[in-house]
Amino acid sequence: MRLFYIFIVLCFIFQSCQKRQKPNNYIFNLKNAVYSTEASLDLLNHAIEDDDDNDYLLFLRARIYLEKRMLEAANLDINKAIDLNDNNGEYYFIKAEILKSKNEFSKALTAIQQAESLGYRDYDLYNVKGYILIQLKEYPLAFDALNESIKIAPFNAQTYLYRGLIYMIQQDSTKAMRNFEMALGKDSALPQAYYELSALWLKDNKPHYSMNLVSKGLKYDSLNHSLLYRKAQILEKLGQEDSALVIYQKAIKSKIDYHEAYYRCGQIFFAKKDFSNAELNFQKVVKYKEDNQENVYFLSLCYIELGKLDFAEALLEKLITKDTSFTLAKSALDRVIFERKKATFVPTLPQSNININ
Repeated sequence: MRLFYIFIVLCFIFQSCQKRQKPNNYIFNLKNAVYSTEASLDLLNHAIEDDDDNDYLLFLRARIYLEKRMLEAANLDINKAIDLNDNNGEYYFIKAEILKSKNEFSKALTAIQQAESLGYRDYDLYNVKGYILIQLKEYPLAFDALNESIKIAPFNAQTYLYRGLIYMIQQDSTKAMRNFEMALGKDSALPQAYYELSALWLKDNKPHYSMNLVSKGLKYDSLNHSLLYRKAQILEKLGQEDSALVIYQKAIKSKIDYHEAYYRCGQIFFAKKDFSNAELNFQKVVKYKEDNQENVYFLSLCYIELGKLDFAEALLEKLITKDTSFTLAKSALDRVIFERKKATFVPTLPQSNININ
């Protein structure tokens, strides 16, 4: 799909230059442009400089920005394209994809509905709509959208993946497995399907089945952070904590803000009583997911073990303020008070009645 849109970019720019009878100031390397997002983006930037009110060029650049996860830039371009032409349903669809990527699901759903009202109909639209409705916990409506996708493209793997997610949420493991397997039957290189299906086998206490699926998935994408995380989880379950730690760290290299992986590393180091390394990993979790109370609790325990009582006290007081029923945090705070008293306690020797002269 990306190559198709880049090809359209080249054709559109060429036609635009021809129609306007402008000299062609751009020397295209067609091979590089087709296979390079950067090349196509550069071409678009030049074209938009000459024609900044061209809604279609802005739409194409918004797609590339979306692919590059430059969401704010993508949002600016698609909004301007819609301002210039609000009768193109595909523009609203791309806007929905951008909003979905920003986790603004209600707004994304509104954009999808606007695309539909303008007659835009595509299997990918219904897949995105289904995903958004899953996030909004509107499962019957999500099924309706996904079924519409199947009518248009019955062999699209993503549709069955999303159906499997709904069944998984509804705790229907049998139907979830069937849909994930159907997704893999249509696209054997779909990492999330391996990830979700392996979770069901792991839940069923069959770690070796789960590991077999993860290994297959990693053959297609050896650096997939989710599959690496699942592999480390399985290794933990098999009691191979040291091997799990190595894989969690590999997952973090693939996704630097992977707070779940940092947390598991912290837990492994904590169990080994390596409180310094545990502290470092729990601090990373705070950086990327500040509201993880369980992580903050374990970080405060590390501070206690390392003698950083003031830091521990500050964290524990915040936890207790947020949740007065957090009894473990209260017990830890009592320990901080005890450790502080112990540190300041100076024993006095009893006075001797013996007079030494």
